[in-house]
Amino acid sequence: MSEISEMTPVKSDIATVDTDSQRNLKKTTRSQTVQLLPLIVKSATTAGFLFAVWGAGFYRFSVSWVIGASTAYFIGKQYKKSLKEEKKRLEEERELEEPTLARVDELPTWVYFPDVERAEWLNKMIQQMWPYIGEHVCKTIASLEKMIDEKLPSIIRPFKFEEITLGEIPPRLGGVKVYIDNVKRDEIVLDAEITYAGDCDINLSMRGLHAGIKDILLHGMIRIIFRPLINKIPLIGGLEFCFINLPNLDFDLTNLANIFDVPFLNDSLRKIITDQVSNFLVLPNVIRVDLVSPSDLLNTKPSGHRGVTVGGIGGITLPYGVLRIKMVEADDLKRADAGKIFGKGKSDPYAVVTVGGTTYKTKYIASTLSPRWDEVFEFAVDDVKTQEIEIKVYDHDDHASDDFIGNTYIRLEEVEKGHMDEWRRLSNVKTGRVHVVCDLLYLTFDADDPGRIKSRSGSTCLLMVGVESAKDLPSTFSHSKGLLEPSPCVSLQLGNKLVKTTPKLRTIHPKWDEVFSFMVTEPDNEILFVQVLDTSKNDTSLGKISYKVDKILTDEDMMLCQPFALDATTSASTLTMKICLRYLTTTRPSTQEDPTTTATTIASDEIAGSPETIIPDYTDMVGRTRPGAASTAAKSGLAGGRSDNEAKARYRGSKTMSESKIGKMQLTLRYNLEREKLILIIHKCINLVAYDKDNFSDPYVRMYLLPDRSNASKRKTNVMKNNLNPVWDETFEWPLKKFELPNRTLEIMVKNFIGVFEKKTQTEMGVVNLRLSDFDDLAQPVSDCSTCRIQLHLRLPSQPSYKERERERKGKREREREREKERERAKEMKANFSTYSKKLLKKLSI
Repeated sequence: MSEISEMTPVKSDIATVDTDSQRNLKKTTRSQTVQLLPLIVKSATTAGFLFAVWGAGFYRFSVSWVIGASTAYFIGKQYKKSLKEEKKRLEEERELEEPTLARVDELPTWVYFPDVERAEWLNKMIQQMWPYIGEHVCKTIASLEKMIDEKLPSIIRPFKFEEITLGEIPPRLGGVKVYIDNVKRDEIVLDAEITYAGDCDINLSMRGLHAGIKDILLHGMIRIIFRPLINKIPLIGGLEFCFINLPNLDFDLTNLANIFDVPFLNDSLRKIITDQVSNFLVLPNVIRVDLVSPSDLLNTKPSGHRGVTVGGIGGITLPYGVLRIKMVEADDLKRADAGKIFGKGKSDPYAVVTVGGTTYKTKYIASTLSPRWDEVFEFAVDDVKTQEIEIKVYDHDDHASDDFIGNTYIRLEEVEKGHMDEWRRLSNVKTGRVHVVCDLLYLTFDADDPGRIKSRSGSTCLLMVGVESAKDLPSTFSHSKGLLEPSPCVSLQLGNKLVKTTPKLRTIHPKWDEVFSFMVTEPDNEILFVQVLDTSKNDTSLGKISYKVDKILTDEDMMLCQPFALDATTSASTLTMKICLRYLTTTRPSTQEDPTTTATTIASDEIAGSPETIIPDYTDMVGRTRPGAASTAAKSGLAGGRSDNEAKARYRGSKTMSESKIGKMQLTLRYNLEREKLILIIHKCINLVAYDKDNFSDPYVRMYLLPDRSNASKRKTNVMKNNLNPVWDETFEWPLKKFELPNRTLEIMVKNFIGVFEKKTQTEMGVVNLRLSDFDDLAQPVSDCSTCRIQLHLRLPSQPSYKERERERKGKREREREREKERERAKEMKANFSTYSKKLLKKLSI
């Protein structure tokens, strides 16, 4: 029995093998049947095609039917083949491993954007220099030990850095982009993606307690601005550093600092660090490093320079505009509170809106998944091409850290296109969306601007305040240390906004050079409160200033730069500030211009104190000049004995709003005695008239050296498409003997380019005639220089724009129609009178 029982499993195994063999045989037969099916279909198709060809010949159809059918067949076959290949490609992409797809976001920017270049060579240089950079940074941080120790409360003193090391891993640049459009001629703007995941270790002690930070992770887009460019080594006047948007920052705490890993303390610490980074390193806040002294900067300012914004010398750099965001509501948010497992939970949502280094938070709405906030926030923005709006939604918790619900990003380029009123879906979550209304407002000093914001429901103006320096601040007396110099900072408050400058250690003549912006609703009633505080004495007041904002409305260009006397001080203490006010408007500038206000140039020129020559008024029509004034101006300009032998001739009319809208041209005229050539440099034009239907023009400059109007005398610049403020910087030369100068006139005409197939419109935009005899010193020899140069700022005669001409033509057509109607009515009345007369005569004859 045991043998039989042992054999039973063997029979079962044999049966199983037989079953598997039968199953495999069936599969093989089925697969062979499936493989035979395409062959049968293909054979039948071929036979059918041949039968169709035979039928066409049998029934004597035209050969074109055969050719057409064959063509259609082969086209369909090729289409099916390409469709099959595309399907195969999609299947291969779908089969990519998830880890590979997950790492796509970690690729550097130069992979995605063709205008971003690799910077591997720069990474190699940084790696080679990193030990020396680390040593310098460590010494700099260690030098701050004394200042930090003095500012800390006595209960946690003494403060000391025990160990500072940046490690062996340097930061890396993922991609570099240099801007060539919409930048000034005296600056270079560079954006670089920076990533730092190093092994730094910083340890410190406070009253014997040890704490530290290590493994800092930093990722963001940093902007480096080289300005101004100068004609003296090192060719760059200074550097400015900042992050375009708030960078991602993470770190680990060591020793006693681990106590901050508690949820409440951890969130508070990270928020404090994030706020400090925003206040110092994120646009519009920048770190300025001067490479030359202010005196060198003024002496080496190149021709045509539009102003220097450095330290206390230049003017205020205005932002591009003001972004107004209305957080309306949200819908279908994620359930974050208790009960979400059973589908009954709610959330207490609020939104955090961040643009650059500025962050605002809405109020939280309790127990809802569809909150409505209706809150408006305003941000001063500097760069619409790279900056973006970050919106994060959180769930408010009273006894724990707030839960993240979702976020979304909006590029400012989308808002610049026009009014935005959209629902944006939240990312990183399955459900949820927010309703956002965005508008981009621009800046103007024209009170009569048609798009100026006048509603008091929001801000109507932007106030920029630059805190430069203070002098002769009062010292404080200490019984233990005697007379001590203060550690001052400046506090500024307008409405509910309060800002402070960085403290300066132990000085009575501090320099800050920091700029702040304030949104103003009613400039007639707003007051700016300024206070100088001593941070070493628990913010003891060193002096106050109360400035009414409406005072600046009467100042030239609504800007001033002056020292203010501090109240409540015994000494003659002063605080120097720059204040600039601009109205908000919905009118978009015709072209993208540099945000530096024209007041910057005025401030720089006034402080430079360089003599200027007044050029005559060239607003007269063609052929009319004022030679006497021009000659006198030119002579007086060259008689000043300037070292660079350059007479700057600028037209300065009245500062009315109408004057600012007149088209102007900047050019340089000079004569080279050695080469016997007249040289003209066309720099740029501003405020040209829009002649085309799209409210733009295609300007170029055409020149003749009269009286010769041949092609040999003709010169012209390139055409600048869709530009009302073109910049050419093109040089033209005419061979000309010295004795011919008094008999020649230079005709300069700005024209609007009209294409071959375009409708003919106005082409002449403005013209000026420069008689070379008006500039007697143009051909005079000058010591140490064989070239005399005269720089001119000319006003172009005003011409009607396309809209004005269309309005005039429309009015002319309407007047013509009215006259035609009058003539028709006169004819009708004459005909009626004739008919009536005939009837009357007929009755009288009867």
